[in-house]
Amino acid sequence: RPAAPAPAAQPQRQALPPADVQKLYREGLDHYSAGDLEKARDAFRKVLDADPSNVSAANALKRVQEELRSRP
Repeated sequence: RPAAPAPAAQPQRQALPPADVQKLYREGLDHYSAGDLEKARDAFRKVLDADPSNVSAANALKRVQEELRSRP
């Protein structure tokens, strides 16, 4: 009898305290203000990994991605 297939891997959410999530968000804003869009994108993604309902981070990530796409 063949073995059952392994369940699909689910991305693990990082369990971060709210203060750490807020710190990551502020770091993303700092990177954005400094013009480092890649680091800003990474920070906002980490925020959303830890707190998928964070609307501010989702909006910031969307804006950063749009700016990255519009770069020459």
